[in-house]
Amino acid sequence: SVTADAVLSLPVVYQEKGREILRRAGVPEDRKVIALCVRKWGDSDALTASFRKYVEALSETGMYSIVFIPMQCPDDVCMAEKIDSPELKNTYILRESYDIPTLMSIVGAADLLVGMR
Repeated sequence: SVTADAVLSLPVVYQEKGREILRRAGVPEDRKVIALCVRKWGDSDALTASFRKYVEALSETGMYSIVFIPMQCPDDVCMAEKIDSPELKNTYILRESYDIPTLMSIVGAADLLVGMR
């Protein structure tokens, strides 16, 4: 069956706080922001490799800033570190633990969200 995600019932949040967090993380404002929310799941090596290919392809275009957003710290940060690497350009890992309104603001400041549930 198909159902609406419960997140759609949350109140709208202001994106300015999220934009400020992205600015402080060094994310440039002249590129589209792709937010990635990843976590360990099943065969984490295969998952890491798949996400790595995706991030590499996005990185090579030079058109996007790829921002890893931790929904559950510190586990999501560890997963992001496995995917990211110094040779990738325009990638950023947010390392702090954020409350739900702040996470929603960060996600709202992104142009696209790729996440796992």
